[in-house]
Amino acid sequence: KEIGYTIDTQICTELHTEIARYNHLKHHSEKKALLMLLDEYKKVRKDGDSQKELKVKVSMRMCSDCHAFFCAVSRQYKQLKITCVDPRGLHSFNNGRCSLCCRN
Repeated sequence: KEIGYTIDTQICTELHTEIARYNHLKHHSEKKALLMLLDEYKKVRKDGDSQKELKVKVSMRMCSDCHAFFCAVSRQYKQLKITCVDPRGLHSFNNGRCSLCCRN
């Protein structure tokens, strides 16, 4: 919520309870990977050597909730180039937008 993002449980209709949908979406691997990279970026930045790109590769297509999460993170971290490679292609996130999908 700090970055203007909330989990969209409406997209996960196969699970029957709101809590199950929330927990399922919360633990998607691409979100975890991006958070780990951001944590590392923050540590490295403090040492004075900062990278400018975070890249995540996933074997499955990114869901719309993960896509919204990446957009929100890119709005918060404007100085970073955030990319995610999935079977659909290379998503390049900048200031809340994706070059592949052109979504907000």
